[in-house]
Amino acid sequence: MSNDIGFEREREVSINKSLQLKGRKSRFQANIEEKKEVKQRTQDFEQKAETFMQSRHDQQSRGFKIAKFFMDSLRDKTLSTNKGTTIKALEKEMREDLNALIQDLNNDPNQKYDGQGSLTAIALLVKTTFDMRDRMNELEFEIAKIKKQNESSNEVKGK
Repeated sequence: MSNDIGFEREREVSINKSLQLKGRKSRFQANIEEKKEVKQRTQDFEQKAETFMQSRHDQQSRGFKIAKFFMDSLRDKTLSTNKGTTIKALEKEMREDLNALIQDLNNDPNQKYDGQGSLTAIALLVKTTFDMRDRMNELEFEIAKIKKQNESSNEVKGK
């Protein structure tokens, strides 16, 4: 019987030795490191996404502000002779800001299309062209009405 117990003990020792990893990391350790890497990549991605979204928001906010000032200045009915140096300086600053925004959008590697700034500027100019066309049509209509009224009043006076 003592032989059987010794034999069992030797067998247990040999089984335990074969289970040891002889200098290698366990698969569980590799899994933990992989989870750390995934977590770090996720954090990096989230940081890049946050930076991108903040940059996009800043560009949109800046573009809206410039476009609003641009459209308001086009709708302003002040004659150029009546504009002071302050208004002229603001208009110059707006032009410089618009140019800077266009260049920033054109040089932004995160933009989906090349020339996004130029497309934005073209869209703004097309919008203003339509607004100016509508305004000119209104003015021409008012002039035609006044001419017609003037002609009809002249005919009444002439009779």
